[in-house]
Amino acid sequence: MVRLKFGGNEKSFLPNTSNKSVGKSLWAAILKSRSHVEQNSTLQVNNGDRVLFWKDVWITDQSLQARFPNLYSLSRLQDATIQEVLDENVGNSWNFYFCRNLREAEIEDIAHLLNFLATFNRGEGQDHRLWQNGTKTFSVEECYKSLEDDDLLVFPYKSVCNPKIPQKVIFFVWSFCYNAAPTMDSLGNPYDVNGCLLCKKSAESNQHLFLHCDTTREIWFYFLSAYNLQWVFQGSVRNTLWEWRRKKGKNLSLKTKIWDMIPFAIWWAVWLERNSRVFNGRYNSTSNLKDGIKTLIYS
Repeated sequence: MVRLKFGGNEKSFLPNTSNKSVGKSLWAAILKSRSHVEQNSTLQVNNGDRVLFWKDVWITDQSLQARFPNLYSLSRLQDATIQEVLDENVGNSWNFYFCRNLREAEIEDIAHLLNFLATFNRGEGQDHRLWQNGTKTFSVEECYKSLEDDDLLVFPYKSVCNPKIPQKVIFFVWSFCYNAAPTMDSLGNPYDVNGCLLCKKSAESNQHLFLHCDTTREIWFYFLSAYNLQWVFQGSVRNTLWEWRRKKGKNLSLKTKIWDMIPFAIWWAVWLERNSRVFNGRYNSTSNLKDGIKTLIYS
């Protein structure tokens, strides 16, 4: 999905980087981890089906594109994988698909390149990206752990990535952790002075609708009262999720088990109610909203 948004070779492990202004894009936030992944992982070449011959770092301490820029500029297959450059029909010889005959200085570069390639032994199976110390195959889980260990992770992924929560709700909560829910402020609506249809007292924004709206607050305090908690809301949804996880107890009571689901159920119900009022003109009472949230939690 990130590659579709920002482009890149579909055979490569990583999408393109982007210097464009992308606002609050969720995908742009994910893309920010690209350099961390690239710097903290290595490529394991097997049959050469995924590793890019010129652009990936696989046989020297830098890419062949950087080490042999003149040869790279002559190649007609600059995005080729190792498998595409290695000609099996001619005894596994290298075919670089140059666009013209080489000059004397370039022949010297070819000699150096072939000297590097002489150490390559093609294996079996698909290519892999190995994480950090070269013992674990790259995975999203390992990437998150690394980001967390290096203090680069500022996203409450352990709270959001909950297998008990439907994927569409997880994606939704993820989006407004980055203030990306399409509330009136993000859509640039000029008539949003009292645009919140739940309380009709303030402009509609991500923080207001999901945390500070009087109607939403009433719902929050209703469920918090079951835990005898007095809650001071954080300034953002993301910080609220961090704090919510810290408050979770260690016992295995039913209340503790449903603790992680409460924010998701409240936010999802509030968003559905907001849309119902905006697009259909239908209003549910706060009491009905509370009952609907209970149904979401216990169903």
